[in-house]
Amino acid sequence: MKEFQEKISIIVKDLDWKKEKHDEGVNMNFGFIAMPESRKSDYCLGCLGGSVFIDFDNHNDSICIKRISFDTYGCCQINQGFPMPKGDSMAFKQMYENKQIKQTELEKIIRRTIKENVKFIWKSALVEYRLI
Repeated sequence: MKEFQEKISIIVKDLDWKKEKHDEGVNMNFGFIAMPESRKSDYCLGCLGGSVFIDFDNHNDSICIKRISFDTYGCCQINQGFPMPKGDSMAFKQMYENKQIKQTELEKIIRRTIKENVKFIWKSALVEYRLI
């Protein structure tokens, strides 16, 4: 019985951590990562402890969301998403090139990008991970 209670305690602590990390305004802990050749994109951004990955491609002078994957949901392909505004694209690229992420600024950029492309992304996943 004690072993069972310890396992339940670990699960509850993990759920509390996920809830805290998903609250809007809390650092989403964004990080640029390299993806395997099977998942090509110009930029890949991980967040929420590796629960969400967002891929982007260059599209002329702007950056366009390509796909987003969520733990327990899978990968949502976005075929013709709307690009980021030029200012957001420039700020995103600068953070990538300088390897210095400004978490608050990047969160605002990502939320605007998701809001603009919300009709292409699974709403239940966005709600669960509090990205809208």
